[in-house]
Amino acid sequence: MDRADFARDAARVLEVARRIGVVDVGRLSAETGIPEGRVKLILLMLRDAGILSEEGLACSESACASCPLRAVCTARGGAKIYVRLRKEP
Repeated sequence: MDRADFARDAARVLEVARRIGVVDVGRLSAETGIPEGRVKLILLMLRDAGILSEEGLACSESACASCPLRAVCTARGGAKIYVRLRKEP
């Protein structure tokens, strides 16, 4: 994987995050066609850069009803979700 490929894939992940709002790894992989392992790596990089926030670590199906993100969340039942924090550089 070279830098250009990684940058292209990161841009695709950000585009989906921008369009959908709150996303999980499975949804990002399905929407972009990028394998889940690579999506996870991209999400870690974007999280560390402060572009996305990782949420829902203790999320569960029963908690969905009271979750403030329930209206926009595509991850149900305990998945880690990612929320776009700021514009990318």
